[in-house]
Amino acid sequence: MRTLLFFLYGSVGREYHLELSYSVLSAQQFLRQDPADIRVVFASDRRNMRSDLPAEQLLIEDQVIHDWQLGGTFAHAAKQHVLAYALDLFDTPIVMVDADTIFRAHPKYLFDRVGPGRALLNEREHSLVDSSAWRQWEALIQDSGGALAGYEIAPSTLMYNTGVVGLDPSDAHYMADAIAMMREIVRLCDMFTAEQLATSIVLTQHTDVATCEDLIEHYWGGPRAYYHYQIAKLFPEVMVGEPIKGVEGDLPRLQKMPPIKRVNSLLARLKRFQFGGDKEYQFAYVAYRSALSCRHNDPALANVWATMALNILLWGAKNRLPKAETAFKDFRPEKLKAQQWMGPQLQQRWQEYWKQRA
Repeated sequence: MRTLLFFLYGSVGREYHLELSYSVLSAQQFLRQDPADIRVVFASDRRNMRSDLPAEQLLIEDQVIHDWQLGGTFAHAAKQHVLAYALDLFDTPIVMVDADTIFRAHPKYLFDRVGPGRALLNEREHSLVDSSAWRQWEALIQDSGGALAGYEIAPSTLMYNTGVVGLDPSDAHYMADAIAMMREIVRLCDMFTAEQLATSIVLTQHTDVATCEDLIEHYWGGPRAYYHYQIAKLFPEVMVGEPIKGVEGDLPRLQKMPPIKRVNSLLARLKRFQFGGDKEYQFAYVAYRSALSCRHNDPALANVWATMALNILLWGAKNRLPKAETAFKDFRPEKLKAQQWMGPQLQQRWQEYWKQRA
């Protein structure tokens, strides 16, 4: 037996349950045809239990999760703990998968990359010195003296994404080291990727690490907002906390981008020619115009476009954006309240963006 593990806990938004629903069902599409001796387990606290999903339910009490989170001070610490707990409980190879994932191939191929002395992580990201957060990592290296819980940390240390973590029970004891290192990182700095770095360092030192970006799509960025929109159309029940229906049918493939009106593409090209900027800036303007175009007939899609525009401005554009205050004027602070179709959290994010530019 092998265990495919999902984990959700705490006061999460309904969009996390959208992701979970699609991810579990995308795995089950393959497992219905070939079970491959794989069990699907969903671990959660009581408030997030999902008996409507085709997965075994594993209840984790609130106090246990609170303790795993270092007394509620670091939420992501729970991921390492639940993996260690499940390895001990089931005594099987385990692949733990984040909810914001889609199975593009049978889960059995993930387990082919896991065994004694062989671990699985989502994908290789970068060395610490090449990270956009290098200044924080440099400070951590200096403050730690180049060692964390008995492991070396250096500018060349590799960071892997832990949206997928696979481990054999014979190597389960390495999770204790990863947890100890995570605690050291949290003690010395405020980095939300502390769990990710600790797991990367320990597993790369003791095992041969494979990656699985060819088997799993992990969409923590990019098309996430539009994926949420499409999944909500498939399973509207999820957004109101009701059981989903039709879980045995085939899932339609999610599209990465909404259709773009030609007029918005032309306007974006003209704006780039007028103001300058890079291709990312041009796409941000396409998304901005698209949000305004559909705000009356499809407010949910307008929010998707407005989210894409902001994400590109924050993370995608390589250079300081010329005349953004003019180009994106309808999303300026003084006009945001008039955009009643825009969700309050997204409005707040736009407000914070303009403060950063000030």
